[in-house]
Amino acid sequence: MFEFLPVIITKSTCSFRKHFAEILKANGITPNIVLETGSIQIIKEMAMCSMGIALLPENVVKKEIENGKLVHLEADFQIK
Repeated sequence: MFEFLPVIITKSTCSFRKHFAEILKANGITPNIVLETGSIQIIKEMAMCSMGIALLPENVVKKEIENGKLVHLEADFQIK
């Protein structure tokens, strides 16, 4: 999924970005990153406009998931 669909993610200096990168690498996945930004709000807005998949911690998007603006996608790989 992350290799084929557009991925919107935080800048490489973000702590949880580093965690996501480690998980993806451990699973042999190279994401199709179309945008890197330091703004979590921009990432959420772009995902809400169907411009890509947002890689963000669940607690950051909890409100948007609860009100149906975003959906949680299950990863098709193991988180180790």
